[in-house]
Amino acid sequence: GSTVTLRILAPPPACHALGGAAAGDAVNNCSLGVRLTRGTFSMLLPGDAEQQELGWWMMTRPTLLRADVLTAGHHGSTNATTADLLNSVQPQAVLISANGRQHPFAEVLSLLAARGIPTYCTADRGTITVRILHTGAWTVSSERAGKCHGRTEFAGGNSP
Repeated sequence: GSTVTLRILAPPPACHALGGAAAGDAVNNCSLGVRLTRGTFSMLLPGDAEQQELGWWMMTRPTLLRADVLTAGHHGSTNATTADLLNSVQPQAVLISANGRQHPFAEVLSLLAARGIPTYCTADRGTITVRILHTGAWTVSSERAGKCHGRTEFAGGNSP
């Protein structure tokens, strides 16, 4: 009952040929994702994976994407946390690890708010803790009370 399982979501096969000089989107789209489970609870941590890699996971590993809690991809950027991803994951809460200077994007917060998904941002709320009981029941708490604030708005959904 106290076992925690981590499943690795591997990047697409094309990432094996990624050169050492690769940067930006190419590197982000070769991220490792992690799915954590304990009892009936699950949490998806997609790292910096962007739409290309997330789309590949949605095609090849759709059942591994479903999770109670989602850590927003690419710190809450529009190139990662999309309506398609939210449709696949169906999270009951979203955590955003962000520096508060560039991230999270206002568009992502609006998307989450429109769906009524509770959102917790480290930039505004400090340390975020997810507690999971052996039964699978879970809670989210934060160091400070508050609301997530969007830092950047980009037309067209691209990040800097």
